[in-house]
Amino acid sequence: QPVWQLGAVLLRAFIAILTVASLGFVPLYIGIRLAVERVESNMDLMFFTTLKPKRILRGKFLCGVYVAVLFFSACMPFMAFTNLLRGVDLPTVFVVLACLFAAVCLAIQLAVFLACLPFHRVLTVVTGVTFTLSLVAACYGVILFLFNVLRTGAEAVLRETVSRVGFIGGLVTIALIIQM
Repeated sequence: QPVWQLGAVLLRAFIAILTVASLGFVPLYIGIRLAVERVESNMDLMFFTTLKPKRILRGKFLCGVYVAVLFFSACMPFMAFTNLLRGVDLPTVFVVLACLFAAVCLAIQLAVFLACLPFHRVLTVVTGVTFTLSLVAACYGVILFLFNVLRTGAEAVLRETVSRVGFIGGLVTIALIIQM
C-alpha cells in the first residue's frame, strides 16, 4: 500500500478488531450471563427482588452497552489517530463508529431477548449456537459494510438522498428498538 493510504489500512485493521471484539464478544457475554442466571437453581435472586422485570432487563442491556463503550473508548483514540496518517477523514471514522455501535447495541438487545426465552436446556443451547453462528455472519457483513464506507467515504455515502434517509432511518429504527 502507498504511504498516503497508511491511515486507511490501519483503520481497517482497527475496525476489524473492534468489530470482532465488540460484536462477537459482548452480546455472547451478556446472553450467557443472563441465561445462566435463569437456570432453576439460581432463580432465587430473580424472584426475591423488588425490581420489575423491565428494569432488570434494562440493567442487563445497559451493562452490555457499558462493556461495549469500554471497548470503543479503548480503540477510539487509535482510530482518530489514523486521520493524521492520511487516507481517511475524521467524519468517516465517526460515521463508521456510530454504525458499529448501533449494530452492537442491536446485537446486545437480541442476546438479552434470546436469553430470556423459556426454553428447555437443549433448545437453549441450540438457540445459543445458532445465535453465535449468526453473530459470526453479522461480524463478516458489518466488516464488509464498514470497509465499503471507508473506501467511498462518509460524505459520498451520505451525499445521496436515498442513502442519507436510509442511514438516518436505520439509526433511528435501532434507537427505537433499543428503547422498547
